[in-house]
Amino acid sequence: MILDKNFRELQRMAQDTLDDAVLIGCSEAQIREAFHRMVDALANSYGRPHRNATPENHPLAITEG
Repeated sequence: MILDKNFRELQRMAQDTLDDAVLIGCSEAQIREAFHRMVDALANSYGRPHRNATPENHPLAITEG
């Protein structure tokens, strides 16, 4: 999948951020809530779904690995 690299990079950055936050004394729950708020605030830059979007090529259909 095209977005596999992007998702792996995002996961790695989120993990590093979570680890750093816990090390400096933030609660894990607090950071997870901040992540949720950040993702919920994201907007589609294109304003509408892409016309070629299908369940088979959906970015969340990536495989582990």
